[in-house]
Amino acid sequence: MMTSQLSESGPVAAVASVPEAVLSANKPVVRRIFQDVPVRGDATAAQETIHSELKMPGIEARGPEAFMAWRTRWFEAFPEVSDEIVFCLAEGDMVMTQVAVTGTREGPWFGRPATGMLLAWQGVAVDRIADGKLTERRVVVDFLDALRTAGFVEV
Repeated sequence: MMTSQLSESGPVAAVASVPEAVLSANKPVVRRIFQDVPVRGDATAAQETIHSELKMPGIEARGPEAFMAWRTRWFEAFPEVSDEIVFCLAEGDMVMTQVAVTGTREGPWFGRPATGMLLAWQGVAVDRIADGKLTERRVVVDFLDALRTAGFVEV
C-alpha cells in the first residue's frame, strides 16, 4: 500500500514495502529487455517481457510490437549495436539502469547518410515493472559525444 506523508516542501510519496524476491525478479526482466530485445531482436523475449500497454513518452504506439518497430528503425542506422549495462538499481516496482552503448552508423541517422563511424553514448532508463513485464519506460540519453563525433555539432 502506498501512503503519502507531508514534508516541509509538500507531499512526499512513501515507497511501498516490496518483498526482496520482487526486487530480485525485476532486474532480470530489465536485463533481458536490454540484451535480448533490442540487440538480438528477439520478438519472443519482447512478448514475454513487455506489457501490451507499455508507455514510452514520445512514442504514441504501445506494447511489444511498438517497441520492436522502434527497434527496427534504430537498427537501420546501427545494425551492430552493443548495450553494456553499467549498473542496475531496483526500488519498489522501478528499475533504473545505466547503459553504455556503442554502434557503427551503417544507415541514415537524423536524415544524414551512413558514415561507417563507430559512435558511443551513455543513457539511463527508468523502468516500471508489473507482473514481470515492462509497463513504462523513461529514457535520458547523452548523445553529445556521438553527435560531435558524427559531425552534427561542434563543441
